[in-house]
Amino acid sequence: MKPSTITILDAGLVFAGGALGTAVRYALTVAFATAGGLPVIFAINVTGAFLLGMLSERLKKAGPSRLATKLSLFLGTGVLGGFTTYGTFAADAEGLLDTTRFPEGVAYGLATVVIGVGAAFAGVLVAGRHGHRHGAAEER
Repeated sequence: MKPSTITILDAGLVFAGGALGTAVRYALTVAFATAGGLPVIFAINVTGAFLLGMLSERLKKAGPSRLATKLSLFLGTGVLGGFTTYGTFAADAEGLLDTTRFPEGVAYGLATVVIGVGAAFAGVLVAGRHGHRHGAAEER
């Protein structure tokens, strides 16, 4: 992908998407302070990684286009960038590490990164498999 000039529209798409993603994340963290004893940010970050993997694969399969670029900016960089937060993840991990829950803090940190990467990969596989079946049906 060649470098391009950032336009006001591009910045607006990222801004609007980021505001939406951040608002959804905030609402979820207020509604579900913890998920099974873990900070809800764990579930949010893993879900966001999965969705970003799916989005990336679907946009890659769609091929380069102006629409794909705009969707990537709005949904990927904006919405999912605002939805996920490794800043809050780091603060949550630090909070666990600074208490008597040190082993849980280490496990939380490692699990978030490892499971997040796995979720992104799973998203790519799911989107790739869905696109493959769809493409095979079109060839018939």
